[in-house]
Amino acid sequence: MMRDAYRAAIVAVAMLPLVACTGNSNSDPTAPTGIEAGGQTSGAQVEMRGAIAALSGSCPSLSFTINGQRIVTSGATTFDRTACADLRNGQTVEITGVQQSGGSVLASRVHREDDVAAPTPAPNPPAPNPPAPNPPAPNPPEAEVKGVIAGLSGACPSVSFTVAGQPVVTNGSTRFDGGACGDLRNGQTVEVEGVRQGDGSILANKVEREDEPPPAGQEVEITGTTAGLSGGCPNLSFTVGTDRVVTNGSTRFDDAACGDLRNGQRVEVQGMRQADRSILATRVKREDDR
Repeated sequence: MMRDAYRAAIVAVAMLPLVACTGNSNSDPTAPTGIEAGGQTSGAQVEMRGAIAALSGSCPSLSFTINGQRIVTSGATTFDRTACADLRNGQTVEITGVQQSGGSVLASRVHREDDVAAPTPAPNPPAPNPPAPNPPAPNPPEAEVKGVIAGLSGACPSVSFTVAGQPVVTNGSTRFDGGACGDLRNGQTVEVEGVRQGDGSILANKVEREDEPPPAGQEVEITGTTAGLSGGCPNLSFTVGTDRVVTNGSTRFDDAACGDLRNGQRVEVQGMRQADRSILATRVKREDDR
């Protein structure tokens, strides 16, 4: 009997270490491990997922919590799908790191899991409206006038005068019918066709002389005041009324020498009509009182 009791005591003592190692027989074998529950020992690998809260610090050294667990980052932490400076409270991240002795987790990797909104492309600015094409310049209005020349001035081909009160100008493109530009004289009846200018004048395309001068070779006698005197004796040129008069060495001067002629003198001219409608004077008689 004593020997059996002794053996039982020895067995009981041998069983003690086994009880100490297994712990409380009432513990739940399905409880989470220390890594998942946050009860890790220092140096243990940790992986967790959740929303960022209580974010503080500045990159690369941040501090925040996930599900109550404090997370810290360092210069060795890598960031996936986000930059360190882009972390915000409320973002869902997955953390991989190492448990520290103070209870925090030093993250070796921070992976952002919530959808990262793609930057909204700036809308293309509306294309500027093309400049409106310049409207075609309106055609200058055509004009036509008929009447007697007055106020003749200028030198061919650029002369100016009035017809029925309308100012008329000519240029190198003006066509002259019934006489040359140099044959124009005040008092002549002309028909003018042209284009109205901005200043109200008519730029003549055509000047047609309508009064019929005597035919060439016909003897002519006119009386009037000299104007437009030019040349040198005996070859002078001047106008009397609407007629151009020329002299030569055969012209006789009465009551005044050739060199005494002046503009504004009243004269009587006898001569022969020329092909250019001028009068070659055979006699010039001065009639005004000297």
